[in-house]
Amino acid sequence: MSFTSNASSAPYDVLIKVMMLGHSSVGKSSMISSLAQQPFTPSHLHTIGIDFKIKNYDIKGKRVKVQIWDSAGQERYDTIIKPYYREAQAFILVFDLTNRQTFDELPRWLENIQLNSTATEDLVLILAGNKCDLSGRPVDQELINHLCTIHSMTYYESSAKTRHNIDKMFYDVTEQVLKKRGLDYTLTKSDTVRLQRDQVVMDEEEEHKHRCCSIL
Repeated sequence: MSFTSNASSAPYDVLIKVMMLGHSSVGKSSMISSLAQQPFTPSHLHTIGIDFKIKNYDIKGKRVKVQIWDSAGQERYDTIIKPYYREAQAFILVFDLTNRQTFDELPRWLENIQLNSTATEDLVLILAGNKCDLSGRPVDQELINHLCTIHSMTYYESSAKTRHNIDKMFYDVTEQVLKKRGLDYTLTKSDTVRLQRDQVVMDEEEEHKHRCCSIL
């Protein structure tokens, strides 16, 4: 899949902003790389601050631009990340199916969504249990179902390594947002897809300057 330098400025009919949240080790960046059909890398570098990718869909003659915001999982970046909650129409909360702690920390991000999101009425919430290709499941399914019921979330088990449910999850997120906005376009496998990566990630030595927040 090719990457282009002008995708971020390409014309579009609909703009959707999706934010990915979760612990730093759950594989958020790897999931987005898998969406781009890039080779899986077990030792993916942690995101520092905020990073975003753009995925353009051609859906029944409508150009839909999806901004996918990949956030750092460390609590020390919360101040930097919180402004990005405001205009997101969808949130994908990710936890590691093999790590109970990453599930137990989900209420922190759910609270941040409630406090900082401005799209609460039409908000789309997705819960993704990543690394389903690995053995060991310390998170009970009843706990997952209960959390989804309380917060009206759709649940997916995914694998960045095998690409299980990666495409479907992002298709479904886009569909749900379009429907909530009164734009009922149905995605199909034949839709033209282009993924382009734009970095808004800080270098370690520039971290204190919070440069990643300047793009919006």
